[in-house]
Amino acid sequence: MEKLREVKFSLKDVFCFAVICFLAILLWQNFAILLDTTVWRHDALYYRATYYKKLSTEGRWINYVFFFMLKSLPPHIVIALSLVCFCFFGYKIAKDFTKDNLFAIIFALALAQIHPIYSLVHWPATPFLNYVVLAFTPFLKKDLSKRAFFICTGILFFGLFFNFYDLMPLLFLSEVKDIKSFIEIMLLWILGFVVGYAVTQVITLLITGSFIQIADWREPNPIKSFADLVKNIETEYQWFCEGIKGFFARRSVKIAFGSLAACLAYLVKKNPTHLGGRKTLCARLLLLFMVIISLYVQQVPLGVEVAIRTTLPLYCGLFAVALCCYNKKSLRYITIILISSVALVFWHDNMNDLSCFRDITNTWQTELKSICSVPTLHKGIKIYLHKGYNTEEVAASEQAICRVIGKNFKYTQNLGADYRWLPVAISIGFNINNTELCDEDLPAEFAKISPNGLYRYGYKDGYLYLTISKKYLEQ
Repeated sequence: MEKLREVKFSLKDVFCFAVICFLAILLWQNFAILLDTTVWRHDALYYRATYYKKLSTEGRWINYVFFFMLKSLPPHIVIALSLVCFCFFGYKIAKDFTKDNLFAIIFALALAQIHPIYSLVHWPATPFLNYVVLAFTPFLKKDLSKRAFFICTGILFFGLFFNFYDLMPLLFLSEVKDIKSFIEIMLLWILGFVVGYAVTQVITLLITGSFIQIADWREPNPIKSFADLVKNIETEYQWFCEGIKGFFARRSVKIAFGSLAACLAYLVKKNPTHLGGRKTLCARLLLLFMVIISLYVQQVPLGVEVAIRTTLPLYCGLFAVALCCYNKKSLRYITIILISSVALVFWHDNMNDLSCFRDITNTWQTELKSICSVPTLHKGIKIYLHKGYNTEEVAASEQAICRVIGKNFKYTQNLGADYRWLPVAISIGFNINNTELCDEDLPAEFAKISPNGLYRYGYKDGYLYLTISKKYLEQ
């Protein structure tokens, strides 16, 4: 009891506790919406019979090895564990750099609101092992030499999603003191990238009989001439601008990071020796810049799209700028306020996208259940979703639902394609083998209308015949 009475909390501690509670509530609200979501993306592991094709086009050999285990994991538990792992990684970055436990928790909870996480969350099991490995990387850093660490993590992340590997230099941010130490980290980072890529190609060759073949839908442009190189650089620069534009889409985010930039300018001018001086600060900022642009540079050889869900390096690198500001005692409160305000803005956008995905898929699912509560009574389902109205019917129904709920996706990929509707049928009990997609009109004799008018349907030879009602799209 005497020891408990001796515990005293400073004003800063109380302030930090309040911010932690606030950010924890935001994170819980994200997860609460996901708990109401029961339909996932069409190519989520739950809807795949095999991972062989993904291996041949993406080289994710660790996902291939653990495919059946990942497929059997409950999606909401996977999402919860993924968020915990990511928060732990963010905590370790901040803790190692600032030596402040409370700020490290704040930084981790704020970082957990970045858009790429919630753009990727509807493939629950696919990135799960990335988050697990990410959580273990601080321990690998402690036990391995730098060279062994980058080689080991390069091999692991290339067997999963290699863009997570681009976060590894953040673990060494506090060890960068000057240009020499910066160059050392860069060279080891590149070494790990090359080794990871080579190992993945070899493993893919051994399993599939060929090296990784980039899928045509990615529209790759392999460099065969100087003109191709210039084109790919321009393409990736445009995608980089799109990523920056997405990050700074809100004025409040621009103001927050403008304030952080002002704080950094103040630190450079003051040249605080107890923080390593101007050279150390500039070397660390250069490291962060390399993390921010890394994914775009790596895509230059192919010139493919860099989607929001893959831009973890850009978002984490920009967020880590706050760490450089926090180590100056007089800037701590303002740094906490700024990153918390950015997290709040991002949370608002994430809630919009999460609830939009939930409401669209739940509407499709609920209406389907109303006409087919026991799928096992049918041999299967034939879905007639043909192109019309200058767009696909699924896209048209998605927009109709969006008009009702008053929301549209901001950072999440739309569902408006026929095959992206299929998980709705699978989610209520139909399986891949008895679900058929037909690119034509549903015959006129199938005239029954679902309770809310979304579907036109009928039964024949033990099959449910279904299409989206044109009247629903016209209302």
